[in-house]
Amino acid sequence: MGYLREGDHLVVVAVDRLGRSVREVATALHELTSRGVHVQSLREGVDTSTPTGRAVTSIMATIAELELELGKERRAASREARIARGLAATKPMMKLDTAQQKRLLRLYQQGEPVSDEEFASAAFL
Repeated sequence: MGYLREGDHLVVVAVDRLGRSVREVATALHELTSRGVHVQSLREGVDTSTPTGRAVTSIMATIAELELELGKERRAASREARIARGLAATKPMMKLDTAQQKRLLRLYQQGEPVSDEEFASAAFL
């Protein structure tokens, strides 16, 4: 984005494509707007060349951060509940017995094909 100059318009599919985290997106938007570059997001329909567009972008970034934090809290609560029930914290139990697991592993390691029936029985439901 270093090649963008004042007055340029950067069109993105979505605002979140500007960074990997809310902080990176907010930093990128701040840097671009301070350099006089206008950002237009197609998915959200936001254009930072207007005061309303800048306000909406700021509100969206705040909501995205809230959603991220709430997701973290839900995942932590889920892990704690699974541990309290005596289950694995993050990985569901496999439906295959030990012999089936070993057979599928052997087939995979030897590059042998697995039939549709074997594949269906390997489903982790």
